[in-house]
Amino acid sequence: MLGASVLYPGIPSIAGQMAFSFITNDKIEEGGAIRVGYPTDIEILCAGQYLYQVAIAGEVTCINYIQQGYFELRLTRPLPPGQQAFAVTSTCPAAVNDNYFYIVILTDRGQVSDAAMSIPGLRIQHGLPISAMPLIWGMAEPNRNTFVSTGIEILGELPLKDPPIISEIIIQMPPDFSHQVQKTAQLETLTQPLPRRDGGWLDVTDPRRLRLLMDEEAIQKLAIGAYRFQWPIMVPAVMPKYNIWELTVCSPALRNESCTGSNDPRAAALDRGPSAHFLEPKVFKRTDSSIHYFDNVLCDLMSQILLVGEVVVVTESYAGPDAGYLRAHEGDKVQVLYMGKQEVEEEEGWIYAQKGQEEIKGWLPMSKVKTCRSDDDLVIAGRPPSPPSRWILLCQQGETIKVKYWGRLESEDERNWIWAERLNGNDEGWLSLQNVEQFKQSAAKENGRPWRQVLRKYDLLPFPDISKDREAEYATYEKRKVTVTPGLVVQVLEQKDDWTKVMLRQSIAGWMKTEDLSQDGKEPPPPPEHPPPAVPPRPLRPAPRPGQSAPERTSEAGKGPEKVEDLPPPPPPTEPQDRIISGGRVPTCVSSKISDADAAGGAARHILLGTFGLETLDYALADKTMEMGGGGSADVPEYLISESLSNMGFPSEIILDARMFPDPDAMHLTRHSGRHHLIISRLVQHRNFRVWLGIAKRRFREVVTRIERRGPRSEMKLSVAVYCRRGKHRSVAAACILHHIFQAEGFQCPDIKHLSYKHWKSCCKMACKECQEPPEELQGILQSATKLWRDL
Repeated sequence: MLGASVLYPGIPSIAGQMAFSFITNDKIEEGGAIRVGYPTDIEILCAGQYLYQVAIAGEVTCINYIQQGYFELRLTRPLPPGQQAFAVTSTCPAAVNDNYFYIVILTDRGQVSDAAMSIPGLRIQHGLPISAMPLIWGMAEPNRNTFVSTGIEILGELPLKDPPIISEIIIQMPPDFSHQVQKTAQLETLTQPLPRRDGGWLDVTDPRRLRLLMDEEAIQKLAIGAYRFQWPIMVPAVMPKYNIWELTVCSPALRNESCTGSNDPRAAALDRGPSAHFLEPKVFKRTDSSIHYFDNVLCDLMSQILLVGEVVVVTESYAGPDAGYLRAHEGDKVQVLYMGKQEVEEEEGWIYAQKGQEEIKGWLPMSKVKTCRSDDDLVIAGRPPSPPSRWILLCQQGETIKVKYWGRLESEDERNWIWAERLNGNDEGWLSLQNVEQFKQSAAKENGRPWRQVLRKYDLLPFPDISKDREAEYATYEKRKVTVTPGLVVQVLEQKDDWTKVMLRQSIAGWMKTEDLSQDGKEPPPPPEHPPPAVPPRPLRPAPRPGQSAPERTSEAGKGPEKVEDLPPPPPPTEPQDRIISGGRVPTCVSSKISDADAAGGAARHILLGTFGLETLDYALADKTMEMGGGGSADVPEYLISESLSNMGFPSEIILDARMFPDPDAMHLTRHSGRHHLIISRLVQHRNFRVWLGIAKRRFREVVTRIERRGPRSEMKLSVAVYCRRGKHRSVAAACILHHIFQAEGFQCPDIKHLSYKHWKSCCKMACKECQEPPEELQGILQSATKLWRDL
């Protein structure tokens, strides 16, 4: 066994994490165990929440044999060769006898497979009441910058006579992480500052290490309290197995030497620990003069990799906004034709798929599907892994290999990996799905819905048994009428009485009489016409809405719809006509008899509405936002936001945060701005909307009251700014809702000003038909928001 080590808090009576790490060349099958011997003077807790698995995958059970002085980790999953790490909770006494540890790996039969004996423990440290603060992360994405913060906490008064001197603080990051500190201002103090050494106090020459140099005289009088600081880092594409962060405090050097970290003889390692799943931080260890810190932070941030050719199951019905998206029902099986690239914003999180053997293809969110893999699947290898290692399967590009075990999605170490063997049976090992070219499996998978043949010419209807007097209503629901011809093969979706809902291969669905379909449900589906392109086409236009002209369709007998006819237009509206504002239409508002404007004085009052993003308003605000973890979660002081708004020519009396409306299911709407009716509808129906609107109304009333007290009642004019991360979706939707409410309350509101408009990327910029011509349902949504405003 190589590299076996132990690290833990060496401070008496202070509980912390005890971290173990080692490298093994052996593979242990399911049912094996890791036995760890420890000095009986040290208290060990390893059950449940006291165990930190770090690199150990699967469900692990820890049994502590206190009298014998060892504990065992029972493994339910195979232990692969390579680097391993885990931690338990420990409390050290004032002194330790026989301070040695050992690590033994046992097979499922209890035989010793690998071992490391006589691992030296750490010396107990006295006189320095100090601990490391939790490691806190900002938003983290693979290969992106983010911010982390930690620090030290003085827990008690330092001795008056010969107090311990902290000369340096060393922060060592795990493999593949690197700091992005280029100047001292990028290491920011978040609490009270530590006394820094004159003439240069920060060393950033090593990309994985930060050295903070302290004023050795002033630090002897360090007061009780917390000292936290933060700095930018680069997150790797894949989390390392040895995901250990170290914070080391070093005493002064006898010669002009730098502290090298936890192994330095003058170091006091506060502690170190696993970084995974944002578990609570706390782990410290002191040895010699050194302290190591470790915290649980992230799992592997890479998305699940789906393979071209594999069949996945739709977990939730999906109907995209236009014909470029795949419309699939829950339970459908679709074949992956292309997986969107992470580096392409429009493709990230999407797959291009095909329904069974149908011609229906389109984009589908990865969040709507799940895999149905088995251990006997065959895959085709892609480019060879680099660099190779002894536990990585080496195979030729294009070679067929057999999967013996699919890595679990919930395990950061196994995700997107397979344990596979070559068909010759001689070699086996781990292989990343990034090195797999495609899934070798039959693309034809029945999804359980029968195919039938059309017997007579028929016009598909949007509802069963629709009557002639509903033709006008029919035009509201559907733009066109589709006629199917005899011999056409259609797929049965649903049956109701003597009606059947069918779907054509062109993704057109409708109802027809069951008697006009063949009774044999074993008709083969139509064959695909051609293979998909290397990069599938992206949808370029929204779905047609009532009033738009639809392109004429032509077809051959027996192969598709015969014709598409435009139905008569809907009757003239009896409601007030829509009004144009800010590049799009919103329904006309009906003012209440006693409004907020009337209550404020009855005269014409003006409210200016603006939207912006924390990351896109101006450079100063964007830099500050990124220093605080990014626009998704940064708690930026309002006075800084107000300064930036004034610099942009939009000083605001009211600033509202619209980031409290996360909507993971609205991925397909990101190609629109927040003016889209579905985004507005989702925001109004969000569980946080009532709270947000209550805050907005309270702040609005406070400002109106303040303005009324200091000026003429007929000259009131105020500005309201709404923000989110990028100023494109949530803030825009929230501003549209407020615009409607203020108009309904009798205020004069000019067009909304979108301050981050020039930064809107990969969206329609309010220019598409769906944003310009919202449906009638939006009127009811906005009226419900207005009613809620009045009720609050």
